[in-house]
Amino acid sequence: MKTVLALNSVVLGSISYREVLVYENGLCYLENVNVLINNKIVKKVRFEYGEKIYEESLGKEIVEEYIFDLISNAEEKPNVKKRKKRKATNKKSKNKAAMDLMSELGL
Repeated sequence: MKTVLALNSVVLGSISYREVLVYENGLCYLENVNVLINNKIVKKVRFEYGEKIYEESLGKEIVEEYIFDLISNAEEKPNVKKRKKRKATNKKSKNKAAMDLMSELGL
């Protein structure tokens, strides 16, 4: 199921979701979502107190992912669970850079 989320009268994007909770006062907390903004999937999403914060993956490894617990009281801050993911390293590019450096040094 897809819907459009409007926060502070700004359309942020289509949301494919399992659980979405929107409060009347503009607070919005999302759980287990992938957000599509400008046809790019956003993997890290945080909506807090009317402020929009998001990062696009753009093919890069995601280091942190925020999952907000849904809360029953809009006045409370949500529980934020931070999950750290291992940062991807491109061994080929590192090895090539090392080989290029060695060739420049004449080794």
